[in-house]
Amino acid sequence: MSERLRSARIAAGFSSAADAARALGLRPSTYSAHENGQNNFDPSDAEQYGQRFGVRAAWLLTGEEPKARWSKQLLDEPNTFGLPQPAVLERTIPVYGQAMGGDDGYFVLNGEKIGDLLAPPSLSKVRGAYAVLVSGESMEPRYFAGEAVYLNPNIPARRGDFVVAQVLEGEDPIPRAYVKQFVRMNGDELVVAQFNPAKELRFPVARVRAVHRIVFSGDGL
Repeated sequence: MSERLRSARIAAGFSSAADAARALGLRPSTYSAHENGQNNFDPSDAEQYGQRFGVRAAWLLTGEEPKARWSKQLLDEPNTFGLPQPAVLERTIPVYGQAMGGDDGYFVLNGEKIGDLLAPPSLSKVRGAYAVLVSGESMEPRYFAGEAVYLNPNIPARRGDFVVAQVLEGEDPIPRAYVKQFVRMNGDELVVAQFNPAKELRFPVARVRAVHRIVFSGDGL
């Protein structure tokens, strides 16, 4: 149970047990005792964890994978998901476009879909989830050019999170997108950091269209 809980937490994009506990509204010691096997969790706990991590409660408790139900109702519900199931039940999310790369690894996020990728479990039910492809080498060795990063637009960024920042430039209505590490954002500016070369980028907050948290990364198109 504990190992399945840990793998589900990581797949859902929570880098630590403490982060998961905060998201669940639990004491860190309570959640950690379940994940490290000190205490077993009951069905009601499993249901709570399953909903947050995007897995089935029954799998967390027993490790059994649900049998596929080949019915019209199931096939008509694109958001129905679980651990490994037939491909027809898996949801895809859109990959939005790289029109061109630029300094500091930005690309133009013009709203045009350039493909689809299978959604990781943590994003299977998230409205508005999407992916982009990394441009340039500014975030190596964390992310490489052409790698896909998956975003949850509903989770606020915290210091140290990796994000896609959408920033307007001049009179252009199409934002530039930057894959960076979030430092801070206040009433005046957004500050993000890159690795290669190491430096901080600062943008007037009035030009920032969105900052979305990266929750997963993987192979590109």
